[in-house]
Amino acid sequence: MIVNSTISIYAKVGNIPHNGVSKKIRDIASALKENGHIVDVKVASEPGIRGHLNLALNIIKNKSSTLIIRMTAFSMLILILPMIINRLKGNFITLEIPTPISSIYNEVKISNDSEIKKNLKKTLINISFPISLLPANKIVYYADETENYYITFVKNKMQKISNGINCKTINIKKSNIDQKIFTMVSVSSIEKWHGLDRVIFGIRNHVCNKFNPTVRLYIIGTGVELPHLKKLVQDNQLTDYIFFIDPISDSDLDIYFDNSHIAFSSLGLHRKNLIQTSELKNREYAARGIPMVMSEVMDIDFPDQKFIYHAPSNDEPINIKNIYDFYLTISNNALNTDIRSYAEKVVDYRNKVKNLLPL
Repeated sequence: MIVNSTISIYAKVGNIPHNGVSKKIRDIASALKENGHIVDVKVASEPGIRGHLNLALNIIKNKSSTLIIRMTAFSMLILILPMIINRLKGNFITLEIPTPISSIYNEVKISNDSEIKKNLKKTLINISFPISLLPANKIVYYADETENYYITFVKNKMQKISNGINCKTINIKKSNIDQKIFTMVSVSSIEKWHGLDRVIFGIRNHVCNKFNPTVRLYIIGTGVELPHLKKLVQDNQLTDYIFFIDPISDSDLDIYFDNSHIAFSSLGLHRKNLIQTSELKNREYAARGIPMVMSEVMDIDFPDQKFIYHAPSNDEPINIKNIYDFYLTISNNALNTDIRSYAEKVVDYRNKVKNLLPL
């Protein structure tokens, strides 16, 4: 095998079990290694400012010729000097913007933080961008900014790409499942913009109107919205239909996907004014071979696939009966393998990691 280059991946990742971002980083590293590169991963998982300082220190200590740095929301200012040091050494820096900066700003606005904390975070965003992007050689992003002033001075460095997944690490779901209960599943970090409240109210309407079939929903994960969602389920007497599962690993997820007909992507992206997406969960669902429900937000890798149901981008309850009818129209013995085949061709990281490297 010919070794192409040495690459280090740097990120600040929360210390949450089975974190989707951590899995993404592992997938990128694995794909780069398969392509002949030597790869080192440096993840700072310490809470608070300590984690951000360790991220900066790791970048200063870098020994690789190429750095891939995942942008942080509120500590990019302290990464400017470490990036400049690496540029002076002749190293190549790719900066990944996982979420539009303007969308992060909107996330802060709709968060449950105090007004003082919100204002502090918004101030940090305003003084951090675009200045903290300038040291990078290349900037990759997944969705266009709604506020172009964040990127005015770095447009010539920017390249729009899409997320990927390592399909080999994910098992395809079984197709022979119980048809008497229409079972749905969601795996997420449970934020407001995932829109699971819309699904809960949709199930409430489905149950109250005594529609067929009987339904069941698994909500897997944890996050700031979890207490609110649990209260909605209790208040609407839906505990026989909706079940909350703590974060679990890929192999432990198998049983829930094997017994589910369809999966929910994010249904509240409009709440942070996001009009494009490249969500990891969409790619993971496709690798599983399960059809999915998405809002009317563009995903470059899924422009018009028959296995996707598009729900309106609003706060109205999701119409569960419509989703069930949709499922019946696409269901066949080859559905799961067809979706998986699409994922292997279009969203596998082996075909995407070249976009993170120098031309």
